Amino acid sequence: MRWLGRFEIVINVILLCMMALIVTMSLVDLAFIVYDAIVAPPYGRIGVNTLVGLFSDFLLVLIGVELLETVRTYIQDKTIHVEVIVAVGLVAITRKIIVLEPTHLEPLTMIGIAAIILSLSAAFWIVHKVARDNSEDRAEEEADEGGTR
Repeated sequence: MRWLGRFEIVINVILLCMMALIVTMSLVDLAFIVYDAIVAPPYGRIGVNTLVGLFSDFLLVLIGVELLETVRTYIQDKTIHVEVIVAVGLVAITRKIIVLEPTHLEPLTMIGIAAIILSLSAAFWIVHKVARDNSEDRAEEEADEGGTR
């Protein structure tokens, strides 16, 4: 069974390296797109469609960085930080909203997107509140232990 643990570590490290490569390639691609948008006539002016694409690409790189951090944290601590996963979901749905044309969407699709946003927001709030409450409880326990010594 030891080999299985080592195998898992190797797989996770390979995933981390591949994710780092993908994020780096995405960042370089984004840099070229920004450069092309700035130097193309009319100079320094970026059209709305190009700007929407830039924001979408920027958020995609940000999602990649957050996922990279999640994999790194899992390798180090063997824990998954739910708050980060939910935050990545919020960024991903935000990216989707930026790219979508609301005039071309069915009303049910828009309701579905709203439900996803509400669900992810509620989950983020709950996870953040639980983490904050646990942190405050630990601080109180440490203060109590310090006072009794």
